This record gives sequence, structure tokens and C-alpha cells, in this order.
Amino acid sequence: MKHLKRTLFKRIYYSNFMIKNPLKNIFIPVLIFLFHPCWAQNQDVKVLPNLDSTLNLALKTNFNYQVYKQQARQALYNLRSSRSTLLPTISGVLNGQDNTHLAITPIPGVLIGKPGTTYNAQFGTKYNYNTGLTLQKDLLSWQNFQQIKLAEGNLKLIQVEAEAYKQSLKEQVAKLYFSILIAKQSLALDDIDKGIADTLVELSFKRLNLGSSDAISFNQSQINYNTVLQNIAQSRQLYDQGIENLKILLGTQVQTDLQLDENLGPESVYLISEITLSPDKNLETYKQNYQIAQIQSNIQKSLFFPKLSFITYLGANQYRNDLGFSLNSANWNKTAYLGLNLSVPIFTGLATLNKYRSAKVQTEIAATQYQSALNQSTINDQLLLKNDRDLRASLNASKQGYDLYARNLELYKQKFQEGITNLDVYLKAFQDYINAENLYLNNLSNFLSNKASILARK
Repeated sequence: MKHLKRTLFKRIYYSNFMIKNPLKNIFIPVLIFLFHPCWAQNQDVKVLPNLDSTLNLALKTNFNYQVYKQQARQALYNLRSSRSTLLPTISGVLNGQDNTHLAITPIPGVLIGKPGTTYNAQFGTKYNYNTGLTLQKDLLSWQNFQQIKLAEGNLKLIQVEAEAYKQSLKEQVAKLYFSILIAKQSLALDDIDKGIADTLVELSFKRLNLGSSDAISFNQSQINYNTVLQNIAQSRQLYDQGIENLKILLGTQVQTDLQLDENLGPESVYLISEITLSPDKNLETYKQNYQIAQIQSNIQKSLFFPKLSFITYLGANQYRNDLGFSLNSANWNKTAYLGLNLSVPIFTGLATLNKYRSAKVQTEIAATQYQSALNQSTINDQLLLKNDRDLRASLNASKQGYDLYARNLELYKQKFQEGITNLDVYLKAFQDYINAENLYLNNLSNFLSNKASILARK
């Protein structure tokens, strides 16, 4: 009663205010127009026609998915770097040396015509210059081959992780998309419910004043009205939350407003579409981790194998006693050599052996994780299909119940208007109708949430 009196007072107050202040009648709307957030922020509007277009947009604009693409490009460069070990390395050198003090070497005096004595001689010149090219190539290196395989495995791992995230992204986007559609449908229903609830409050208030109804009926009408208001607030919260979270996944700017063109109906494709369930992309991640563990084990094993490399040098030297430098070929002495290097590990303090054993254990761990993920994925796939069946049955039953409660509400309204039934029965029918509506929307939400997980696996 107090609530209605306050509302009536506000209406009278504001109506008198607007009549007595005609200039303000113009000034206030102008202020609202100028300072409204929509005008101040210049909001853009992005319309999403359907789920497929929304998923395609997410794959183009999602920041995390773009990072996976960048990481794949980085892994490709790492692979090319590893493959370069199959090519020879060529390096050039040019250096000069100032022998500030040549080493003294004792030699027999007989070499200078003084037998029986020794002579301290110095060999070399004060300034030496050296230039040349060095070519080196690993002829046999199991470590290099395994490192290339590891780089290939890392590239493939990034690619399968990107596919797994793509599946997860599609599932998240689909769930948010469906939650927004449900919120839209709920707000449309709540608008109708609010009109009915408001009418019932007015009827019960009039009957209470006439004495043909008691305060219990009036209180029940207000309870129903507040329930509808609560449903409106929850639906609005669900809609706003879905829109903002969808912005994050789509990489949309804050000032951009998202709008969904679609509406959920009895013939919606999401409710009648066939089920196609492809293998879970996350399994490929476990499988690739297992293969990488095998490669890392082979890398440790390759440390026991010999390494054969080839090296060749072609250069020239110039020796001078003065600080000068000459480019004349006659002043340069050619030098060249070929070499083979065979390195065979004999004993490394058991470090290599223990690292190899540790890598073998890691391979076994990866294999166990892959088998566990494979078994869990099979069970989850069966559960997805069973949930689709059970949730669909529950949704159909609740939809039929909701339709029946809506028909009963209309029938009780007619009976009430004809005086066949009283207000309490009409209020109870409206309360049952609200409960059936909430049950239907909850079952619809559960069904489409499960449906989103299935659609992500197409």
C-alpha cells in the first residue's frame, strides 16, 4: 500500500513539476541528449548474424589464437636454424700480431760455426699478418639429426596446441552466444510477465479496497511481481555478462556494442541439428608430447655415439720487421691444410647415462598420460552424446509443461473475468506459470551448453 502511495505521489509531483516549469521541459531533454553516454562515447555497433559468422570472427580476431600463430612462425624459424647444421660453416679471418719480445731458443753452436757452445737465438719477425678461410662440416653427428627432429616435433606441437585452443575457443564462443540468445528470449518473456504481474497487483489492490479480497492475495500478487522483477534483473545480468565476455573472446574494443540478429525458436537449427562428433583435438597434444619425449630420449642416447667432422683451411701469412702492410701477393706466403676430427666419448662420469635413463622415464610418463587422456576422452564423448539425449528429453518435457501452464493461465484469466473462479486461483496459476517458465529456460540453457561442446568438435 505504501509502495503504491509513494508511486502515485511521485507521478503527481513530477507531473506538477513539468507543468509549472515549461522551460525546463525543453532544457532537461537537451541535456540528456548531449551528455548521454551513447553520444559521448561514439559507440560502434557490430552485428553478429549467426553462430558460424561469430566463430569465424573469433578465429580471426582472438588475441590468444593469434599468439599461437606467431609461436608457430617462431618454431618454423627454429626448425630452419636446426637444419642449417647439415650445411658447412665458412668463416674468414684477418689478424695482425706484434711480437713485442720474441722467445729465446738455445741452439747448438755448431750451427753457427762454434762447436761445443750454445747460442740463444730468436726466431720470427716482429710483425705477423694472417688471413684465410676456414670451412667446417659435420660428416656424422647423431646429435644434429635428433635436434632437427626435436625442432620438427616442437613445430608440430605448437600446431596441435593451436588446434586444441581453436576447439576450446569455439566452445567458449558458442556457450556465450547461446547464453545471450537465452537472455534475449528471457527478457522478451519477462516483459510479457511484467505486464500480467502488474495487472494482477492492480486487481488485487482494487479487490482489497472493495473488501472482496484479503491482504494475502495482495501480498501474493506483489510477491509474483517482485519475482518477475528479479527474473528481469537476472536476465539482464546474463545478457550483459555474455556480451562483455564475448567482446573479450572476439578481441572487440570496449566502446563497440555487439548485437545478435538471431532469436531462439522452436524450429531453431541449434535445437534440431544432427550430431557430428569428431575426435578431441586435445588428444593430439598428448600424443605429440609423447613423441617429443621419445626424441629427447634419443638425443641423450646419441651422446654415446662418435662424431666425425671435416675441416679445411686456405690462407696466407706475411712476416715483417716494420709496421707496414703490403697487399702485394709476392709478400704473402700461402698456407693450407685438411683435417678430420673423430670424437669418441669414453667416460663422462655416468652423467650421460643417468640423463638417458631420466629421459626414458619421462617417455614412459608421457605415454601413460596419453593413454589416460585417450581413455578419458572416450568416456567424455559418450557422456556428451548421452547428455544430449537426456537434456533434449528434459527440454522437450519442460517446454510442453510450460506451454500447458501458459494455456492454463489464459483459461484461468477467462474464468476469473467470468466470475467462475476467484483471484487466489488466478494468482496461483500465474505463480505456476512463472515456475514452469524458469524451469524451461534452465533446461534450455543446460541443453545448449552441452550443444556448444558438441558443435566445437565439428
